[in-house]
Amino acid sequence: MPFCESRMQSPTSDRIARSIREQTGHTIETVTADLTSADDVNRVASLIADNAGITMLINNAGVGATAPLLQSDVKAMSAMIALNVEALTRLTYATVPGFVERTRGTIVNIASFVAITPERLNGVYGWSKAFSQASGRSLKAAMSTCRSSFRLGITFGHQFWASARH
Repeated sequence: MPFCESRMQSPTSDRIARSIREQTGHTIETVTADLTSADDVNRVASLIADNAGITMLINNAGVGATAPLLQSDVKAMSAMIALNVEALTRLTYATVPGFVERTRGTIVNIASFVAITPERLNGVYGWSKAFSQASGRSLKAAMSTCRSSFRLGITFGHQFWASARH
């Protein structure tokens, strides 16, 4: 079971992977990647697509911005879109065919309340989280026609991580 994370959080993923191993006995493989890099996203997507042992994808990678929209650096906004939208899309597309073939799988998209109130922070962040919600709902509707045990959840980050502690 690969566990992917951004480059800057390696000690966190190792700690989480160790905790999951200890609590469940599952084999956990950590994968470090820069999900704003197309090469790294493609590498992770290949790992996911080729691994029949993967039964869940949690789209939790993301970055936000608090600077007002008109004062934001366009390159930073493009990097945010690459991570929050493009990586989410690519990894979801890499996962779903295997879930359909194996007739089971779970995808959890971690969104933000800013998806429904984009005026509260930088608009690009809100747009990217609205994309996460909309694409998840669309995928859930498309998967409802498949004969599979497919679950897709869209939740706000603080709700998911609070429930995961129990």
